[in-house]
Amino acid sequence: MSVSPISDLTKSTIRYEYGKIVERTETHGLDWQRDHICKPIFDPIAAAYPTKAGYEDEANLGLGCGFPVEYARVKAGETVLDLGCAAGVDSFIARAATGENGQVIGADLTPELVDRATQIAEKRGFTNLRFLCADIEDLPLPDASVDVIISNGVFSLLPTRLRVFQEMYRILKPGGRFCVCDLVRKEDLPADLREQVLEFTGCLNGVFHVQDYLTEAKKSGFAAVESVFARPVPVPVNEGIYTGLVAVVIMGKKQNA
Repeated sequence: MSVSPISDLTKSTIRYEYGKIVERTETHGLDWQRDHICKPIFDPIAAAYPTKAGYEDEANLGLGCGFPVEYARVKAGETVLDLGCAAGVDSFIARAATGENGQVIGADLTPELVDRATQIAEKRGFTNLRFLCADIEDLPLPDASVDVIISNGVFSLLPTRLRVFQEMYRILKPGGRFCVCDLVRKEDLPADLREQVLEFTGCLNGVFHVQDYLTEAKKSGFAAVESVFARPVPVPVNEGIYTGLVAVVIMGKKQNA
């Protein structure tokens, strides 16, 4: 079966748009950046983020929609990979969970985000946390080298996710697990409504049905794939509120050899 890779145009757009986020943050400040995102999506978690062990305020650009470290139950000594890490807010939280004997790797496509995350880590003197500017379809990491993979609000940016799930499967150790937090939809959308939802959420390529994630993860070889949490996200459209958008947590495991 052939797999359509994420297009170069999509990747260029992601780099550009997220590079602009860093630029706006540096110009206007973190409070301005976090105030100019989709509040109904992120408000429920915004107040909770600073309570997490390892939280770094400089790394929080308000781009996540859940707490993957918490659901993944990261343990001391584990190696964690954070896909689409942005400025690293979840990577820093993962580092606190895995401890000094563990390792955390953050990977992102946007150089400006990786630079920001790296500067924060260096300022704190963290030696077991590193950030890579890398394509999540083709990561420079060995097979079976990671215990846990997390991701937060990234997959909805992508027109196809199957190749990424396959890369996750390659990198995870036997018995390893993943936890993806993302926005999904419960139903098909008419074209006009879809455009309004996309404009509201800011996703470059749209939100997909939760079943798409589950199917693609299973096709990639993962077992015990399930959506373990769902939070409705109301979206103002036309004269009313659209209730078919959901923030979910999806988990799965790579079986032992």
